[in-house]
Amino acid sequence: MTENNNLQELNNIREYYQTLYNLQYEQLIILHKENYQLRLKINQNKQRKLIKIKAYEDKLEKLQILANDASIRLNEGSELIRKLQKHLKISQEKLSDKTKELLTKNETLHKYQSHIIHLNDRIKQLIDEYTTKNLQVSFNLNDNQKIDVAIQTSPTLSIQRRCVRFNLDKENYSIDSKYFQSK
Repeated sequence: MTENNNLQELNNIREYYQTLYNLQYEQLIILHKENYQLRLKINQNKQRKLIKIKAYEDKLEKLQILANDASIRLNEGSELIRKLQKHLKISQEKLSDKTKELLTKNETLHKYQSHIIHLNDRIKQLIDEYTTKNLQVSFNLNDNQKIDVAIQTSPTLSIQRRCVRFNLDKENYSIDSKYFQSK
């Protein structure tokens, strides 16, 4: 019986080990499935991360392109501003020179105007002196007596005034037409 017992024990041990083996195998299969699912999740997470990283890299590349473009435009704008400032400075200098030139011309014009006014006044004075000295009007009275009368002219000479003062009867005199032209 011992042999049978031993066999029985051996069978029990075998069954026990077989059961353990089967349990371990089932656990191994479950672990393999879990491992496979975890690997799938890890791969999916890696792919998602790679996709996100790629998207971030694309966005970063676009942002770098935009930043470079903005930098180029900023440099171009700065250069344009420098050119405009230089042009403005040159224009201001030219304007200043033109203003000085115009002021000089204006001063010269005022001097010429003053000189012309002085000359006009002198011409008026000379005409008045000439008129006073050299022009006389002869009045022929009925008895052929002559009276000399001086002519008075206006200071502006725009219209010569001929004011003749006399106390003669209007019927008894005539004005020599060579001195006055009738209106």
